[in-house]
Amino acid sequence: MKWLVPIFIGVPALEFYLLIQLGIRLGALETLLLIVATGTVGAAIARAQGLAVLRQVQETWAVGTVPAIELIEGACVLLCGALLVTPGMVTDLFGLAVMLPPLRRPVAKWLLAKAKGHLAKTASRSFHPSGVVINMAPDESAAATDDSGKITSAER
Repeated sequence: MKWLVPIFIGVPALEFYLLIQLGIRLGALETLLLIVATGTVGAAIARAQGLAVLRQVQETWAVGTVPAIELIEGACVLLCGALLVTPGMVTDLFGLAVMLPPLRRPVAKWLLAKAKGHLAKTASRSFHPSGVVINMAPDESAAATDDSGKITSAER
């Protein structure tokens, strides 16, 4: 989490710097047209890749398998689509790189491995700080009552 602050400050600062430099070199109108073009192309790519991932999810479900990688790829497409629509060159390059399947699949596998490791680490911890575990499953040792509702002496 310590890397979030530098990212949320550094990336927009870099984007502003690059857009200003681009505006100086190309001109304001050309830079604005480039921003609109990358946003439009990015939205089209995100739509096409999103539909492709949706088909993969449906095919995986059809054969009776849980589509874990495909769902993570869908989240990558969604995030990268947002990055492609956001004005800026750094976010566009990152979004385009992860949007395309040759890089998206390894990123999705890495994210799945990280999630599995986190779940395994979390599951190994005890969720009962007091050490008391209450078994709610009924079994033969449960207290029986007679017709009057009193607990019989054999079960006490």
